[in-house]
Amino acid sequence: MRGGREEAGIGRVLRGLRLERGLVLADLDALSAERGYRLSRARLSEIERGEAPIKLHDLVVLGHLYGIDPGDLLLEAETEAVAPAGVGDNEESPDELFEKGKSLYYLGKPLDAAWSFDAAARGRDPVERDARCLMLTSAAHAYERAGMMRLALRRGQQALDVLEEDAPTRTRAVAKVCILLCHSGARGRAYLYLTFISRAIEETRTRDRVLHATLLHQYNVALHLLGSDADVSIEDMEQVIAFFHEIGLPDRAARASSFTAKSLAVLGQIERALEFARQGAELADEEKNVDASLFARLVLGRCLSARAEYEQAEHVLRQVVTVAEPLGLQRPLDDAYELLAEMASRLDRPVDQEKWRRKRGKLRRTDGHPKPQPPISPFRPGDSL
Repeated sequence: MRGGREEAGIGRVLRGLRLERGLVLADLDALSAERGYRLSRARLSEIERGEAPIKLHDLVVLGHLYGIDPGDLLLEAETEAVAPAGVGDNEESPDELFEKGKSLYYLGKPLDAAWSFDAAARGRDPVERDARCLMLTSAAHAYERAGMMRLALRRGQQALDVLEEDAPTRTRAVAKVCILLCHSGARGRAYLYLTFISRAIEETRTRDRVLHATLLHQYNVALHLLGSDADVSIEDMEQVIAFFHEIGLPDRAARASSFTAKSLAVLGQIERALEFARQGAELADEEKNVDASLFARLVLGRCLSARAEYEQAEHVLRQVVTVAEPLGLQRPLDDAYELLAEMASRLDRPVDQEKWRRKRGKLRRTDGHPKPQPPISPFRPGDSL
């Protein structure tokens, strides 16, 4: 009898780990026997084909042999179990999969993008370490946007393990891991990475302007996540926004502008925050990037609500819901539902308040894996702000 979805997921993960290391089933048979718990070739074959459930001790032994925590194995298996069949199995090259992942991300499908980035990294020759590091960092970014923070942090750490020297690609991975550590509450480790980023900002000031601007942005984002908004440099962020717009990267400029608005709002500077929020929404629409547009509109909606401009705020947040619901994007939906419920409470609209609360509660009970959906048109430049 064939196993279920979970067995198939763990089987594919274990087979991939074995092939990455150039091992055959007989090798694992012998290695497990040496450690006092033999896993026969027949048993291993059944597990890899998803035809038998894996026991806890099997998982511990295999995790030890592969140098991976059993919890991480289960995390990988959970993701593999819901990934569409055949991702990376056709004739697409790693570079084609990487470009496909970027397209999916811009269409507002971060989880599908992450699967493509994963497949691209797996397909890369191990000696192409810089390319693998970039693809794993991209997967970390996509998993973060999909709300799968543990897996995002794992991909970020894998990216760091690929490259040991201080290459630009690894520096980007360090910045991503720092942001993820801030999200996870690991403040001590985050500050260690922040020190590295601070040094890299100075080193790249004249050598690599794009990397310099990227690190400057992420350094300030980390300060915001660590609750140090007073230390966020608005002047630096204005330079970052102008630079990204100047070199034709409006989506990055949009995120930087929206982040600046968010930080100013925390400091109570609502008027300046609203200026940056409007700018962020306009820049995001230039690129037709769904992810950047959702983030920009959420920040804009929050700023409008803080100014008690509830009608405009509701209009903007309903735009977020209209785009994010068909795509199953839980993070922006969670924020939008929360803000809409808060506004309904302030306006004494209990029916609307309960509606948004129910939607948010239902969202939290889902499994975090949005169903594949056809792409939809992102916001139009003419949409009212």
